[in-house]
Amino acid sequence: GLAAFITEENHLYLMDLRRARARCGSPRLVEALRGAATTAVSCGLSHVVVTATDAIPYVLECPQDANGQFAASRADQLSLHGSLMQLDLPSRVLRVSCGGTHVLLTTDHGELYAFGNGQQGQLGFNDTLSTHVPKLVKSLAHLQILDVAAGVAHSCVTTNFGNMFTWGDNTRGQLGDGSMAPSSAPVLLGSLKNVRAVSASTATAAMCSDGAVLAWGFQGHHLPFRIQGQYACLIALCDDALCIVGM
Repeated sequence: GLAAFITEENHLYLMDLRRARARCGSPRLVEALRGAATTAVSCGLSHVVVTATDAIPYVLECPQDANGQFAASRADQLSLHGSLMQLDLPSRVLRVSCGGTHVLLTTDHGELYAFGNGQQGQLGFNDTLSTHVPKLVKSLAHLQILDVAAGVAHSCVTTNFGNMFTWGDNTRGQLGDGSMAPSSAPVLLGSLKNVRAVSASTATAAMCSDGAVLAWGFQGHHLPFRIQGQYACLIALCDDALCIVGM
């Protein structure tokens, strides 16, 4: 896994998290962005996507050795030798979320774009095809997408009406529809109202406008359940660990 840090000077640093402590090293400045002001970053298993002050998204690509494997740690390779590939979108990007092998992006027009691995239906195109080019999720084009979260192999969004949609892998009930059946098209979670933020990994969590937190997709929970006594201003998921910043 990677950890990404953006400093007050808008410089981006990366470091490895899941290596032995003695080999993790210190955060390294991303040389490809040394002269740019980085405003946001998201790291997944297959992608690192950054945005600069111009709101243009870039994929930070890692060079590979002759065997197709990373010659050194992924953080070191990306920081020292990584190159930027601009993603072509018609509008300014507001949010980016990298999942296991797919990426979700929202624009200032409220549109949702997706690319990467679609074998679990996680791109939301009503199929299981993959794409290296960001494409509009047309089934949600009539809505304003506010927040977005890409899980390991599923996806979640919230809208300006406070609705929440999920799709993709559902082997652990992470779509929150009460089943374990996958969906390659967005599914409205009618039981949830006034959802303000979402987070996803192998499970899913949502935060409502009053700070209430709900979670599902682990320990047999296939429907959203309220985390009692917790009111949040921020939430984050990592595997099955839910982190809450209280109000």
